[in-house]
Amino acid sequence: MDIFNPRTEQFSRVPARLDVARYGHASALVTPRLLVLYGGVALSGAGAAPEVIDLETLTSTVLSMPPYEAVPRIAPAVVTIYGGDTYVIGGEDYNGAVPSSLITGLAVGGVAFRPATRLQEARTMHAAAGLTDGRILIAGGSAMPGTAVLSGTEIFSPESGTVVRGPDMTTARAGHSATALPNGRVLMAGGVDRFGNAMDSAELFG
Repeated sequence: MDIFNPRTEQFSRVPARLDVARYGHASALVTPRLLVLYGGVALSGAGAAPEVIDLETLTSTVLSMPPYEAVPRIAPAVVTIYGGDTYVIGGEDYNGAVPSSLITGLAVGGVAFRPATRLQEARTMHAAAGLTDGRILIAGGSAMPGTAVLSGTEIFSPESGTVVRGPDMTTARAGHSATALPNGRVLMAGGVDRFGNAMDSAELFG
């Protein structure tokens, strides 16, 4: 593993390795010490179980899959709300390429997986960002890999556990970014359109 120091803008190698080499996973720092890797695919082609890295001892531990999630997901969106929990949102079945609607919470202060709720529309290659009121915007993505690029958005409220439809984006896009801005708005940029063409456009939510 490598650690990036933003002060020096340099990477340094640390004497630690993952228990499961993987790609297509999500990562979230759930405490200043514990980093969770969720989902992804191992080099063997099998789905990768969650793994927790202790950044102080530089050790890692593989955990069991949550009982409510049949198989690991790849390419989910990950958002940590202000002062709260981290949520793994959507993605797709690692072996069937079927988009997921599942939202999984990673509790603040430790590692505790729990099913939060479900999106109204399963999606992968989407983007998500936290809003200043504690809700989470989920935007665009694909209903199936390579097809049905979405323009719709959804807004998830962790406090109430509800998901509601949000306003449509001007342009359907997948594989884009969503960045929360200091003024409370969210910038969606780039991605691909419904024909698979790379996009140079951007738009604002809020």
